[in-house]
Amino acid sequence: MIGFIASLLAAVALKESLPVLAVVPYLLRFKGKSLGILGFSVYALALLTLPESGSFYHWEGAKESLLLGFSLLLVLDDILRGSLKPEREELILSAVLAVSALTDYTLVIALPAVFIYRAYRGFGRGALYFGAWFGASLTLVYALKSRLPGPGAEASIIAAVSLAFLFIAERKEVGLNEVGVLEEK
Repeated sequence: MIGFIASLLAAVALKESLPVLAVVPYLLRFKGKSLGILGFSVYALALLTLPESGSFYHWEGAKESLLLGFSLLLVLDDILRGSLKPEREELILSAVLAVSALTDYTLVIALPAVFIYRAYRGFGRGALYFGAWFGASLTLVYALKSRLPGPGAEASIIAAVSLAFLFIAERKEVGLNEVGVLEEK
């Protein structure tokens, strides 16, 4: 449910109607996890048709990327791990997101924070490595923005930071739990 709420808030903040379609994979999840994943795939592809609002280095582009990206991850989390009946914690986190939606700035901060919290609850220390990786990648790409020739260089930096964090996780023997994709029978 929290992914659907995050998508609704992203739709309002971005003044776009397409993120509201997150209701489709959310409802398909009630029929089965496989249908939910299929609906999510179509939804993610549909989001790619949204017009770009600018470079990631400017506020509008960064806002769009962060709101759509983290709401998309929360929708996927709902489909893979979410229970069909919302729990107390999920309702509290949804309320936090709703309150944070009063301004775009607070929503852009709260949405990744809620995602990292949810990931930490589900995956433990592995989620902290994700948060550190995300922060390091963002900081490095932003710090080198004037020296990077294009998106390919940005992708290379993110890949290099990813490998570094995977190496650290492996050395520290961080348990990276998995979520089953197939339905339990």
